[in-house]
Amino acid sequence: MSHYDSLIAQHPDRDDARVGRANVLAWLGDWDEATAGYEAVLAGDPGNPDALAGLGRLRLWQGRPSLALRAAERALATQPGNREARLLRRDARNALRTYIEPTLGWSDDSDENTALWQALGASVSLGDGVRGFGTLGMLEARDETLDAWRSLAEAGVTLTRGSVALTGATGVRTLEPDSGVGRTAWTGRALAVWRAASRFTVGAGLPISGLTAWQG
Repeated sequence: MSHYDSLIAQHPDRDDARVGRANVLAWLGDWDEATAGYEAVLAGDPGNPDALAGLGRLRLWQGRPSLALRAAERALATQPGNREARLLRRDARNALRTYIEPTLGWSDDSDENTALWQALGASVSLGDGVRGFGTLGMLEARDETLDAWRSLAEAGVTLTRGSVALTGATGVRTLEPDSGVGRTAWTGRALAVWRAASRFTVGAGLPISGLTAWQG
């Protein structure tokens, strides 16, 4: 930081130094000051590709991929070969993409304990800073004397505002053995994550279960 401060003191018109300083502030988690630095450069040079790429990366960290993509496109319109802008465009598009993730697994051991599980997860952008997700799954387990089936369904939303991301989800799980009683339980979870810096996050979660119904 002191290097950039020294350069700016000697050459106040050096946009590369001002962008470099803003990049350091963004990495350190001082996002308001970093934003002000990028915007000061863009006020004098609206097409500055490095400032646009830096501001766009910051918007992506803040959970605003649409704004990040817009900044990347503006930077590439000015300088098509800008590496940071191209990486930003790729990452912003990935953040806006819908994902579907199937899972299939099987296990067995010498005691003839066998398990087969299948799951299907999906995640979709619902707007800047809002992402919905859901999961459906089933597990079949058996040993020499007993078979059982477990199923699950969950849906939730992640809301990102600035450096804070909040996730809430609710679902249901069932257990159905081929003898005895089955059980159905409603579940939920909450998670809060704070991005203290570009590569450092702190989170806390709370699992919730209840409304359990027993079936014969």
